[in-house]
This record gives sequence, C-alpha cells and structure tokens, in this order.
Amino acid sequence: MDQKICLTIKPISHSTPKEEKLFLEWFQKIPSVTDVAQQDGNIHIFFADKEVPEDDLHDLSAVFYRFNIDIKQLNLFLDSIEKDWQFRQDGNPNHHNMWPGGDKKPAFIKNAIVCGKIDYFSYLDEDLFFIWLRSIPSVIEHEGIREKLYLHIPKGNITEEDFAELMRLFELYKVDTKQLKKLQSQTRSC
Repeated sequence: MDQKICLTIKPISHSTPKEEKLFLEWFQKIPSVTDVAQQDGNIHIFFADKEVPEDDLHDLSAVFYRFNIDIKQLNLFLDSIEKDWQFRQDGNPNHHNMWPGGDKKPAFIKNAIVCGKIDYFSYLDEDLFFIWLRSIPSVIEHEGIREKLYLHIPKGNITEEDFAELMRLFELYKVDTKQLKKLQSQTRSC
C-alpha cells in the first residue's frame, strides 16, 4: 500500500490575501509535492515518498526560511540525498538579483522606488517575488539595472490594498521600506 509522507506546518499569520495565496502556490510548484491541504489552520504538505530531489529540497528550505518555519522538519528527507549535503541550515540566501548593467536609467527614474540588492533562497523564491510584484496593479512597470530594481508607481496611483501588499512583499524579502513611507500619504481607497 502506498503511504504518503506528510509535513504539517502550524498556522502562519499572513498579512495580505496575496501573501497567503502565493505561500500555498509555492508548495504546489515543487514537483515532489503531491498535494497541499489546510485543516484546522494547519497546512499539510504531502509527498509520494521520502525520495525528494535536491532541487525540491532547496525550494522547500527556501519557503521555510522565507516564512520562518522550523527547518528541522525537512530532516525527514535527508536520507534521500547525499549525507554531506546540507540544505542551507545556516539560513543564508544562495543568490541575489543581478541585471545587465548600463548607463541607461529607466525613463521613470525620477519618481521610482529603488530596491537595492534582493536576496533569494532559490530560483522559485525569486520567481514568486516577481509574480507577487506583477500582481500589484499600482506597480506600472519595473526594470532592473545591475543590483537595483526600479519600480514605477505613478504619484497618487497606489491603493491602500496595493500599498499593504507592497509593504509586506518588501518586509518579507528584506527590502528597505523607507521609500514606501512617502507613498503611504498618497494612497487612495479602492
């Protein structure tokens, strides 16, 4: 009889609806995850067996670090990989944004929100950052140059909901939120 492996995560407080949606989608994008279910506030993540590929462990450890979930739960899968491999138990990101350089700045540079170096724990972590960013309607466009990401949010064009989403995204990815404070006074109700 096939027996599924299940990790149970205690309830996590999400600040915004998009954060919760993307949190659950993150698990669903990992190939070895067969199902994700919520019950009594807990999140149950199912796997076909304990044989989890190394790339999937990187993505699992990334979501655990990003949302401050106890990484020790992943020890269950260590038998399926090399004994000397560690899935970054130190909690250090493995890469950061880097775009082609150049002297050309975005046309919207004058009023841009500038994000410095953004660290990611995995490529899926990076993908989900941009999925979340692109889902915020007030962010008209974004452009990366070297280690900086420029966001175009026209003055007076940010809703309270979008501001909350952007603030949470910045907090979760440890992007300086000081620039967002000036947008707060420009927010408008939905």
